Formats: sequence, structure tokens, C-alpha cells
Amino acid sequence: MKSILNFIKVCKDISTAGQPTKNDFKLISKNKFDVVINLALYNSNNALKNEDKIVSKNNMIYIHIPISWDKPEIDRLNLFCTTLKELQKENKKVFIHCAKNYRVSIFIYYYKRIILKDKNAKLILPRG
Repeated sequence: MKSILNFIKVCKDISTAGQPTKNDFKLISKNKFDVVINLALYNSNNALKNEDKIVSKNNMIYIHIPISWDKPEIDRLNLFCTTLKELQKENKKVFIHCAKNYRVSIFIYYYKRIILKDKNAKLILPRG
């Protein structure tokens, strides 16, 4: 999994990264992830065409919540948090990505700090 762009294991059931390749999704599936959440825009420079079909062919659920890097919208953040909270209640293993793993890292920090009320939450940004 560490070969995936800017991969970070957040906890046992949540990992994040930058844009995976087609072959990366096979690896993600082999690591028993149930759901892939994509926060990147459709037109991100490294977006994968037909990502939804690729993820589905690898027996995972695909959720796309496009978030603008320049102008993130609070309703999209709320949708992300609600979705992730429900997936955690269902004990789903979730892989979340955007183009480089910066949007996701910030959203995960917000989720842990505000939604889960984790006072020890830290912002973990990828090194790349």
C-alpha cells in the first residue's frame, strides 16, 4: 500500500492517499477495503477516467464527493462527514483519496476533531 501516492493509514479502517492508479485499486481491494471515497474533481490533472467502473470491478463501493481545492464548500464537507460516520457505524473499511492527499488530510482532521470530538487529533499531511 505504501507504493500508492502519499498513502497514510489513519486507523485500522481508514486510509488516505493521492490519486491511485488502475493497478493500485486492485491492491486496495486485496487489502479488504469496502468503500472508496474520491474527493478530487472530475478534471483534476491526474484524475482516472472511469474510476467508478474500475472500483466497482474490484468489488468495492465508489462514492464521489468532488471538492474544489480553491473553494471548498461546507455542504460537501458535511456530506463527507455524514457519509464517513455512517460507513464507520457499518464497520466498513474505507479508502479516501483526492489528487495528492491534501484535501483528504484536512477533511480527516476536521472529522476527527469536530465530529468525533477527538481533542488529540493531529493534522497529518503527506510528505510528497
